[in-house]
Amino acid sequence: MLGFLENLSSGGLIITLMCVMVCGPFLELILRRRMVQRWFKSSDSIVSYVQMLTVFYGLLLGLVAIDLWQKQDAAELNAIAESDQVRILDGLAQYFPSGDAGVVSVALGDYTQAVIKKEWPNMLTGNAGVMFEASPGLDLVRDTIMDLPVTTMKQQALMEQMLTSYNSIVQDRQQRLLDSERRLPAVLWIVLLLGAVFIWVATWFIPSQYLRSQLLLSSITSGYLYLLVYLVVVLEHPFIGAWRVDATTFQHVLQTFH
Repeated sequence: MLGFLENLSSGGLIITLMCVMVCGPFLELILRRRMVQRWFKSSDSIVSYVQMLTVFYGLLLGLVAIDLWQKQDAAELNAIAESDQVRILDGLAQYFPSGDAGVVSVALGDYTQAVIKKEWPNMLTGNAGVMFEASPGLDLVRDTIMDLPVTTMKQQALMEQMLTSYNSIVQDRQQRLLDSERRLPAVLWIVLLLGAVFIWVATWFIPSQYLRSQLLLSSITSGYLYLLVYLVVVLEHPFIGAWRVDATTFQHVLQTFH
């Protein structure tokens, strides 16, 4: 179910939202038939408790959503930083003789292509077991850097900068792979989903003299809770789903090697 929500397009989101908003009050009508109507008698104190429960759940869901949103931005910035370091490393290599610089550029191009063609597809599917496809390419980049001839102080300084950029690529890549494996704990998902059900059921205790108003409240509540859960689902994994971080920044870098 959560995997289905991750890949919903904008149109799919609207369609599923409408289905939830229709099914919510319909289900309430079935469960609140007259023979059990006495179970849902209410008072002002119960309404106040429902409001307090709703606020607490909203705060919990808001904290989770904000944390995931920040991590989504961090994952995107980290991918950009990694691709920028690839570009910087290639630029530094150009200060060496053309033949040596070309070897480094080829190695960086192969690494970038491996990230796009091998690692990223596995990240999109959450296949953590085979995500380290670009490791040989990154090792080759290191070997080509270490094989560069260093004969002057300027080249020595360039070598140190290149090694610094290479280390940044390694760190950013490791963080990217860790981000791609990120998931909310199962116990937190249980709390969020059961909490949404509890809030929806709690609206049954808000008295209304008009059936249409009661059903409209149930419909809006169902849709609102669905949107909140959907927000958490799409932000849980930064590289999966319709709103994922894509490999555009690496594709732009790859174009510079052609």
